Amino acid sequence: MREAWLAEHEQLVLAADALDKQVRSYKSMIGDICELVYRTEAEVPLIVASSMLERIMAKLFRTERRLYQIKLQKAYLAGQIDSRSGK
Repeated sequence: MREAWLAEHEQLVLAADALDKQVRSYKSMIGDICELVYRTEAEVPLIVASSMLERIMAKLFRTERRLYQIKLQKAYLAGQIDSRSGK
């Protein structure tokens, strides 16, 4: 059972790393859009910028929610592994 938990934990670590990378990317995009609106001399329609931000933020929210679910799973598995190994 311990080996299965360790394998699952490793898969969760990899998934969390990938999601963390996505979260950073979405946050960077949000910053880039805000900077573009601020710095551009040509008027970027606020409706377009707002729509883009809304879509990115929705993806960010879903990704962060999944990331925290995975972190909870990792913590649970780590606790199970530690308790079975006598720690």
